[in-house]
Order: sequence, then structure tokens, then C-alpha cells
Amino acid sequence: MDIRTYDEAERRGRESIANWQIARLFSPVTFDKNQFPTRIRTIHGLYPLLDSMHAGRLADFIRERGGLSQDDMDSLASAFANFVCFHKRALGGNNTLLPIASMLSQYLIYVKLRGIPNRRRVLEIGSGCGYLSFFMANDPEVVRYDKIEITQSLYILQSMIDAYCYGDDFENRALSPSEHAHVGLLPLESGRLYDQINTITIDEAVPRSVLHPWWRIDDALTRPYDVVTSNANLAEMTYPALTYYLTAVKRCLVSDGILLIQCLGSQSGEITRRTVLKALMDLGFRPLVIVVGPYGDRYFPLGNLLLIGPGHPDYDAVPTSFGAPVFLSDHPVVRSVYGLDQPPGSKVSRDDLVNETLKHVQLKYPAARL
Repeated sequence: MDIRTYDEAERRGRESIANWQIARLFSPVTFDKNQFPTRIRTIHGLYPLLDSMHAGRLADFIRERGGLSQDDMDSLASAFANFVCFHKRALGGNNTLLPIASMLSQYLIYVKLRGIPNRRRVLEIGSGCGYLSFFMANDPEVVRYDKIEITQSLYILQSMIDAYCYGDDFENRALSPSEHAHVGLLPLESGRLYDQINTITIDEAVPRSVLHPWWRIDDALTRPYDVVTSNANLAEMTYPALTYYLTAVKRCLVSDGILLIQCLGSQSGEITRRTVLKALMDLGFRPLVIVVGPYGDRYFPLGNLLLIGPGHPDYDAVPTSFGAPVFLSDHPVVRSVYGLDQPPGSKVSRDDLVNETLKHVQLKYPAARL
């Protein structure tokens, strides 16, 4: 998606909103406060975003996973190789920055999602750089993966990645056309000014992935989902936006649905971790997991929450309080999501990941080198 088209679509969307305060609530207030590049003018403005989210956390992410197995290494290297191909096609050049820490953080989210038995329909609120698509697009159990993104720069990057990963199974809601003009179509005695326009309608085509801009978020929040995931953003919202999202999530989760959160966000705005937890508790969510830092023989560099709503079959059997760490290690979903029954992996370095990636890249580009 080109930047000018997004900006024009956003202008039309903003003009169609009855109350200007609504647009203000669903804006990236914390990003703006921290001078994050929320808007770009050319695609070259995306370069500073490609691996800027998780500096210094690579070892901690590997530690949370308990080391990386060969399957982990293959999945990551394949995703990195796809990123290299995407980068060459979309951004040009022969040198590709590998977003190793950022991609690994998304892989951790993916393996948790993969551990949820029913993950046919997934909604992600705030998709960051969009790297989760490099994994989700290859998961046959996920028939629908929708995303909401309110930041222009990240939306542009996500739309490019999703178009690469999903092809014509991707739908970009910011591209929805405006009302067609009605001029020059009336018949003349001698015929028409121009030949008749012919169109083909394909309403029955169901996308596998839909990306929603901020002015179309209700399209997503009124659909049913088996899993909703929100990562590193809830504490970065305005409070009215937070309650709006969480209230909608409670409605759109199916009865046995799961809310998965990896990191609440920077907490540098008006909302704190305690604010988010209280909002979740007041809405009736209950925890299967609330952990951060060391817990037993595991380590979680980012806050992890695994929550269920009032309709879940296990609702009455799990804790009600969000005030202390929770990790229901006997629950089958917790065991599956956090890989408690998998054998430990190996200690892996950044160089190991880079070298494994190079092998995958050389399958397509034999002359590729470090």
C-alpha cells in the first residue's frame, strides 16, 4: 500500500466520524509522546523500525523458550529467509537487516498461539511490525488472522508484509474504495461517451487475513474469534480506548476463547500495569497465567497473561484475583501454550541464528553471504 493512498483514506475516515474526540482516543498517544516515527513520507522511513523494538532481549527470549530445538531453528531461519525475500522485493537493495530480536519475540507469541487447541480465528490488536504473519501464514489450523493497527508507519509495513505472506488471501481495509462517482454514464442518442464499464464481483472470496486501520476497527471487534492477542500496547492506550477494546474483546471471544497477552506495553503514559489488570478483572476476565520475570524454573522477560472470559468451561475453577502471580501448570492449555512437556532446547547465539538463516537464503540466492 502506498503512503499517499493510506493518508487520503485516513482523511476520509476522519471526516466521516461524528465526534472528533473519538479519533483522538484511537491515536498512538504513547508513541507520539516518545517521538516514535508514527508517520512516514516514503518507504525508506520504515528502515529505522525493522528491528527497534527488543534491543538487548535476544538471550532472554531464548531463555524463556528453554533453549531452541532444531524445529525452532528451522522455523526461525525459514521466517528470516522469507523476510530477506520480502525485503528485497518491497524495499530494494542487496543488503537486508535481519530483525533477529524482534522476529524471535513474535515467534514466542506464535508458539504460544500454536499451543491453543482452537485457534481457527485469531485477532491481534496492535501488530507492531507485523512479523507474526511470517509464522501465521504457514499454520493450516488458522483459517482467519485479523489485525488492528492505528499507527500509519506500522500499518504501511504490516500491509506490505501481509500482501507478501498471504497474496490475494489478504484484505487491506484501508484500501476500501470511496463512493464511486456518478457522472458521464447517461446514454446519448448516439450511444455513450465511453464504453460501458464491466466489473466482476467476488463476494464469496473469504480472506485468510484482514488488516484494519483505526477508522475501521469495529469491523474486527464485531466478529467472533477463538483467540485474541494483544502484545506490548494495552498500557500505551488512552483509558477510554483501553476499556473500549477490552469490552469488545469480551464480547467477540467465543465461549471457550482465550485472551493471550505478551507484554502490556511501556506504561509511560496515563495507564499503568495495575490499571490494565484492574480493567481486565472488572470486566470479568480470569487468569490461567500472570507472570513476569523468574517463576519456578522458567523466566519471562516480558509480562505474560493467559486469560479466559465468563463463558469458558473452566471459568469457575480458576483464580479471580490479578494481584499475585498465577501459573496454573496443571491446566492442559497452559501446559500446551508454554511447552511444559517439551524437552529442553539448546543454548543458541545470535551467530547461530544468522548462520542457519544464511543456509536457508542460499537455497534461493546461492551467492548470498554475510
